Amino acid sequence: MHVDERRLVIASGIVLGEDLEDGIGVRLSELRQALSRRISDPDAVITKLAGEGLLRLERVGGGYRVIIKYMPEVRGIYSFIINPTVTTDDFVRELNNAITKYANPATGYADLGLVVRQVCGKLGISESEFDQMLIRVLRANGRRYVLSYGGSHRVKVGSGYYGLIKVVS
Repeated sequence: MHVDERRLVIASGIVLGEDLEDGIGVRLSELRQALSRRISDPDAVITKLAGEGLLRLERVGGGYRVIIKYMPEVRGIYSFIINPTVTTDDFVRELNNAITKYANPATGYADLGLVVRQVCGKLGISESEFDQMLIRVLRANGRRYVLSYGGSHRVKVGSGYYGLIKVVS
């Protein structure tokens, strides 16, 4: 079974660590021990992720602490582990933020592919969960959103497949 090393480091850090102002802090020795159960060379993975900017090593007393920086991906996994239920209000808020962020200034439409990545990363949900929640929101607040053809991620609503979305005031 293939292990997503990046997510394993993040999840292990969240479970073992403590919340700090700029990230999640976990003792390097504890993180190494947890990772060694699933991957053969935890030090190489930690070094690689530090090089990518996800982690930072800090000297604390006689040892080291790993700081996992709060990035959208980390926040998504954190919310999934710590608070796994995503409410409709959370979903609608993130959906509207993503649509606003990625909307084409001329048309107001945003590509659902970009919206999906943003919302799934923030809330820690899968694409299929996104699709299900979007359909529920559209049924409840159908007049608030307008869908159109195109885009890189399509959602089946009724008999059509739509890939663009915009918010109507």
